[in-house]
Amino acid sequence: MDVELNEWKSLYGQQQLATQTIAELARVRQRDQLRQVLEWVSAAIICGGALVYLSSVSMPGMFVGVALLVFLAFSGAYRWSVSRGLERAMFAAPVDYAGELAERNARAIRRVSPIWPLFAAIALAALVALDLVLGWSGERPSTLLAIGVVTAECVALAVGFWWRRRELAQLMLERSTISELRRTLSSEV
Repeated sequence: MDVELNEWKSLYGQQQLATQTIAELARVRQRDQLRQVLEWVSAAIICGGALVYLSSVSMPGMFVGVALLVFLAFSGAYRWSVSRGLERAMFAAPVDYAGELAERNARAIRRVSPIWPLFAAIALAALVALDLVLGWSGERPSTLLAIGVVTAECVALAVGFWWRRRELAQLMLERSTISELRRTLSSEV
C-alpha cells in the first residue's frame, strides 16, 4: 500500500511542479487548429483558381489549372504523410503529456521545415502572372486587375516566407522549453 501511495504522491508532485509550464505549452493545440483552418482556406482559394483556369478554352489556361491542382494534391499528400497518426491519448501524468507535446512539436517542425512548397507557389504565381500578361486563357484582363492579382500574389508569397520563418523560430523555442520540462519532470520521478 505504501508503494502505491508513494507513486501517487510522486504524480501529484509532478503535477504541481509542471502545471504552469504545461498550461503555457497547451496553446500548441490552439495554434494547430488555427493553422488547419488557414490551410483549408488556402486550399479552397487554390481550388477555386484552378476551376477558373480549367474552365478556360485555351490549352495554356488549362495547364495553369492543372498545375494548381497538382500543387494542391502534392501539398495535401505531404501534409497527410507528416501529420498522420495524430494522437488521441489521455494523459495520466505530466511526463506523458510532455512527451506528447515533444512529439507534436517534432511533427510540426517536420511539416514546416521544407521550403519546396514556397518555391512551388512561386512557380505557380509566375505561371498565373504570365497568363495575365500573355493572355493564355483567352482574353487579357484589364491592366488594373493584372496589377492587383500580381500584387496579391507577391504579398501572399512574402507573408508565406515570413510566416514560415516565424513559425520555425517559435517551434524551436518550444522544443527547448519542452525538453527542459521533460528534464525537470524526469528528475522528479
